[in-house]
Amino acid sequence: MCNIENESVENVFAMALQQKLKNKIVGKIFVKCTSTDALYIQITAVDGLEYVTHLANFSDRVLNGWSAEYAAYEVFGEYKKFIMEQITSKYFY
Repeated sequence: MCNIENESVENVFAMALQQKLKNKIVGKIFVKCTSTDALYIQITAVDGLEYVTHLANFSDRVLNGWSAEYAAYEVFGEYKKFIMEQITSKYFY
């Protein structure tokens, strides 16, 4: 699905996902569809902490009804877990 003729669907999904994440996360958020049919998401927190994830099978997920709202729910859960791990490893032994 990540090719030139479907570029508008990818861009609309990426922009919608970015907006949903911006409503919940403080920092820089970058979302794009890669040529390997994955969704690339990079979140850089205000303090410089960087989180990167790839969500595989983008086209299959979208064809099966995967929404930007649910993708944001998944990413936010993973990001929250990542942040908690970073905080606990920094301040606790």
